Amino acid sequence: MNPINEPTASTLLDMSALTHTDKEVEQLKRHVKTGDYFAVLATVLGFVEDSLGSAITKNEELKECEIRVIQNLKKELTYLNNHYDIAPKDGSTLT
Repeated sequence: MNPINEPTASTLLDMSALTHTDKEVEQLKRHVKTGDYFAVLATVLGFVEDSLGSAITKNEELKECEIRVIQNLKKELTYLNNHYDIAPKDGSTLT
């Protein structure tokens, strides 16, 4: 990886990296509307988990890919937190 582009703790936590393209927002809204966002999230996290657990040594390209996946999930979760509330499907209130 190019040292200039290497992620650091500060760049991973930089809130300016949490901006969304219109396409990303529309895709996220589509998953929320169809009710499958949490299933998609669980599937993606499962892929990352499997990848992390299966390789003793990883090449840099795979590490970078996993970092991008996690960064994207963080962006999506931040967007959802800022724009949506979670409510029970049956309409009951949370206690």
